[in-house]
Formats: sequence, structure tokens, C-alpha cells
Amino acid sequence: MIIVPLLYIIFFTLSIISLFSPRLGGFWFKYLKLKEPSRLKAFLVNFCIVLTLLPFLIQDKAKDDVPKQQEMSGKAKADAQKKAEEDARKREAYLKSPAGFSDQMAEFKIAYAQAQNEIKKSEIFNQARNYEKNFFESSGNQITNWSGYLTTIGTSKGGNNLRLSVKIDSKISISFREGYGLFDGISPSSIVYNQAREFKEGDCVVFSGTINPNESSITEAGAMRAPYYDFKFNNLARCSN
Repeated sequence: MIIVPLLYIIFFTLSIISLFSPRLGGFWFKYLKLKEPSRLKAFLVNFCIVLTLLPFLIQDKAKDDVPKQQEMSGKAKADAQKKAEEDARKREAYLKSPAGFSDQMAEFKIAYAQAQNEIKKSEIFNQARNYEKNFFESSGNQITNWSGYLTTIGTSKGGNNLRLSVKIDSKISISFREGYGLFDGISPSSIVYNQAREFKEGDCVVFSGTINPNESSITEAGAMRAPYYDFKFNNLARCSN
């Protein structure tokens, strides 16, 4: 309400005026048919009214603050929810990213190395295999624009078949390779073969293709230490930086 603050201001002002002009500061005495007050009386009466109004002023202020506090509280909750949703989106994107994949595989590697016996090691091995299978199948076994380093670029005699191997830069050695079987070399007529002509081992490349989600190491320990996957490259490009 505006009445209480207005009265508070009026009588507070009259209290100050009373110190210099009791007649002016106590002008309202005459309307109550009271004797013109002295300087002290005018000040004390006005100031007592100020003190009387003060609790009501505080109460009104508190009432006015409640909607503001509720509004601020509602905004804080909305901001917190928005941040939580944004964090969840970032977390989901991270889990689907090369970094998320390699970090999880690195955790499996550490857990495997620290396992106290072969039973627990095999359990962790199986967990890793299930994870990678689900990870790649969630994107249709397609990898798009991952980056890594060429570790192998080799051909058979006469260049009839090309072998490629790319290792992604991570906390664990993870490789993707093609052309290591008897009949699965990359043909000279393929786009990738011609793209590979411009690279050397150690170059940073951006690659895409289709992956076999089943890790290809012969041994369990090898799969946990440095997993590699059979891969069908369909594009190879130089890293931008």
C-alpha cells in the first residue's frame, strides 16, 4: 500500500521541520484544536508517529518483496533446469563422440590391468566388448569424420592392394584398419586408394567409413591393451590444422 510509506515520509519530514519551525512542523495541531506546540513537543509527536508507522512500513515492504522473491526463485529454478538440460545434452554428445568412446575404453583398460584374477579380467573384457558393439551399432556401424594418425600405408607387390591403419589420438591405442586379410585390400580403382596417395605414415587424417563392431585382436589382453577394428574406409582427408 502507498498510504503507509506516504505518511511515513510526511511525518518524518515534519519531524525535521519541527526542529527549525515548530509552528510549521506542527501545523496539523490546530486541526485537532490543540495548542500550538513547542519545538520539542512538535518534534517528539511527529517522530513518535514516525516510529509508530515504521513496523507497518516494514510489513508492507516484506509483502512487496514476496512476489519479487517468488519471481527470482522461479527464475533461479528455470535457469537451473535449463543448465541441467544443457549439461545433459553435452553429456549425451560427449558419450557419442570419439573422445567419449576412447575415454571409456581407457577406463576398461585400467580396470582390466587392476583386476585381481582372470575371472574378473574376463568379466571386464566382456563388458568392453558389449560396450563397443552397442556404441558402434547405435550409429549404424558408421564412423563419420573421426580424426587420427596414419600408422600404416602399404601396398602389395605392384601396388595391387592397399593396407591402411589409422590410430586415434587418445589415452589408449585404438586402431582402425583395412586390407590386412587375404582378399580385402583396397583396390587402386577406389577413391580411398587415390586419396591415400597424398599421405605418409604419421600424417593426421580425418576418416569416415563402416566398422565391424567386433574387436579383432587374437588375445584378450591385446584387445584390452590396444584394441583394433576391421574397417571399410570410404573417405580420407587431411586434418585442417
